[in-house]
Amino acid sequence: MRRLKLWQPLDTLPERLALARSNRLPHHDFLEMLFAEEITRRDRESAQRRAETAHLDPQMQLQTWDDTTAVNFDRELWAELTSLRFLADGLEAIETNDFYELIVERHRKASTVITSNREPPEIP
Repeated sequence: MRRLKLWQPLDTLPERLALARSNRLPHHDFLEMLFAEEITRRDRESAQRRAETAHLDPQMQLQTWDDTTAVNFDRELWAELTSLRFLADGLEAIETNDFYELIVERHRKASTVITSNREPPEIP
């Protein structure tokens, strides 16, 4: 497992094996469980590293946004932006990366206004 760089699951392997035996899991289900946990762990660590590299404040998350805050903003636009649908609707990989770098660079340094020379119906 070390040669496959799966050394982290070794820590919990005895518990996982006992669980597999007690539940009579087939080999493929056992491996699927191990790999799914490893993928989840790697994804979580990757996200943490990217956030640290970007110097993002872990407390600043969309889930913590207070909708009752006494500020004026376009709530419909906020809902659209936080859905991130505009990213999935046609940005190429390079454009997505450029957009990410722009947001990370501007994060907590200054206000950011995103504009377009297109009318809303023209935006894909």
